[in-house]
Amino acid sequence: MDTLLASSPFGLAAICKLRRLSTGALAVVLGGDVVWSLVGLLVGQMLGAAVMSLHALQGPRLGLPQMILSRAQFGVFGAVVPLVLVCVMYIGFSASGTVLAGRQWLNY
Repeated sequence: MDTLLASSPFGLAAICKLRRLSTGALAVVLGGDVVWSLVGLLVGQMLGAAVMSLHALQGPRLGLPQMILSRAQFGVFGAVVPLVLVCVMYIGFSASGTVLAGRQWLNY
């Protein structure tokens, strides 16, 4: 990591995201055990990173861009399912960020 980015307050703000902290603490707030919540978060991160890294390896090895490869894997109509899931995910991220930002502004 760049030392200028890490030593500036903007670098710290880029690393410490309120949404990430609140999402990580959500398992404990909803009544989960701290240890098992951390284990679940760790396993989920590892599985997600493994799937994404295996999928990302295909592009350089085959010499094709990743978007073209995913279209070939899912087909023209099959690509609609990941598209809808990504749109729902982005709407959820936007809504949660808006709610957290609004609550933060109300507390000041």
